[in-house]
Amino acid sequence: MRRVGFSTRLGAALLDMVIVLVAGALLGFLLGGTLGGLLGGVAGQGLGAIMGAMLGGAMGAAAMVSLVSTVYGLIEGFVGQSPGKMILGIIIREQDGSPAARTTLLARYAVKNASTLLSLLAGITGSKLLESASGIAGVIVFLGCFLVLGASRLALHDMIAKTAVYPK
Repeated sequence: MRRVGFSTRLGAALLDMVIVLVAGALLGFLLGGTLGGLLGGVAGQGLGAIMGAMLGGAMGAAAMVSLVSTVYGLIEGFVGQSPGKMILGIIIREQDGSPAARTTLLARYAVKNASTLLSLLAGITGSKLLESASGIAGVIVFLGCFLVLGASRLALHDMIAKTAVYPK
């Protein structure tokens, strides 16, 4: 079975980005706008409610995009496919084409999202070293995605986790 190349994987990633942004923004605007409007209305009639709804909607959208993105990414970590990969009919497997174990998929998720995970740890601990490592990891993972253009069709995170992407 032939491994999936760069363009299909990029297409799945772009689909995933659109889904996350739309879902997160809609949920965030609805929840944040409603809560902000209620709180703004308590503080003052009319303009307070409008300003509260606008501010709540913007803050809610930012928070929900982040939350939806995290949960969304974990779908791939647990089942081997993001919704974008499902739509395009591709799946993460072991490099030999056999089904990948959940631990392998979660390890791949951790490597692929090392920047985010390190940034979260930096925020929790206040570590400047982890903050710097987060930025470096982000650049490395981003550049490592272009390794898919090679003959093996493996991104850096695939090489580390010993996975590959195949047609379903």
